[in-house]
Amino acid sequence: MGCRRVVIIGGLGFLGQELCKALLRAGKLAGDEISNIILVDISIPEPRPAFCSDPRVEVQVGSATDEDLCKKLMESSGDSLSVFHLAGIMSGQGEKDFDLALSANLDA
Repeated sequence: MGCRRVVIIGGLGFLGQELCKALLRAGKLAGDEISNIILVDISIPEPRPAFCSDPRVEVQVGSATDEDLCKKLMESSGDSLSVFHLAGIMSGQGEKDFDLALSANLDA
């Protein structure tokens, strides 16, 4: 049994937040102790959700379409890695910025 880093892209959306809270409660994933949960989102709500104060949680502003950010997130720290891609541009925002919706929802 080792340690595991978890990256949640779209981590501050509804599903990302629920997944993060569930992982924090469980403390383990695939038999490994969760050492770090990195929440990646294009914006950070203020105030931040209370679970973000957990020392295992790290919040980063960024997009799944940013190749450099994705490479950095995948860099090995010696821990196992799990990635959950839950990002998406939803209807209201997607209708306002169709190119962004296509990029985030299809290209990422």
